[in-house]
Amino acid sequence: MAKTKELTEDLWLRIVAAHKSGKGYKTISKCFEVPVATVQSIIRKYKTFRTVKNLRGRGRKPKVTPVLKKVKKNPRITTKAILMNLGSAGGNISRQTVQRTLHTAGFHRRRRRRTPLLQIRHTKARLAFANAHLDKEETKIELFGHNDVAFIWCKNGHQWTFQHDNDPKHTAKVVKKWLADKNINVLQWPSQSPDLNPIENLWRELKVRVMARRPSNLKELELIAKEEWAKIPVETYKKLLVDTLIKSEMSIIT
Repeated sequence: MAKTKELTEDLWLRIVAAHKSGKGYKTISKCFEVPVATVQSIIRKYKTFRTVKNLRGRGRKPKVTPVLKKVKKNPRITTKAILMNLGSAGGNISRQTVQRTLHTAGFHRRRRRRTPLLQIRHTKARLAFANAHLDKEETKIELFGHNDVAFIWCKNGHQWTFQHDNDPKHTAKVVKKWLADKNINVLQWPSQSPDLNPIENLWRELKVRVMARRPSNLKELELIAKEEWAKIPVETYKKLLVDTLIKSEMSIIT
């Protein structure tokens, strides 16, 4: 069916005026060359709303609006679930339309970051750890005193701390005993804590570079690993080590 031309507001007013003057529907229809059903609809609307202007919310309701509402309410909902919900509500929309609508609105499917289930004791321990190991940068310039480097005598291992996380192989009794026998000071690590060792990201970068060259044997693997390690730019070191360390420290208290 061809789309009919929408009547002007002036014509609507003239139809209403003709009806008020006592003319019937058929007479008005012939006078303005408008179908009788249209005349009846205009008069009925005027009697109900006392206006002939377009009402808010008229026309076909968009099908994509419920899609955005569902995603905002439940970010984990799948495209299949959205289609099923719209189908049960009488909607008819394709998977491509749903995905295109979400992409246009700025929504993209991403893998959810997995985080451990934290209890109150975990959050308190993590916050205490962050406060206890807060990095501080400071300097001083003395008017009276020594601004040069001062040397002292101390035992080996006295001013450093060994750090590893709570991986089971790190917390095994045999490992703890060996560290204790060697008088190695170990950093106490909070439970359910994110990995704070920034070099892990550098190892990941190295593995990606090495695997891209597909070594065929152990000797070739060692050679390629050394070559790729030497080729990693300084900017990459800074990004993977410094920036990642800052983000990791922030994740402890959030």
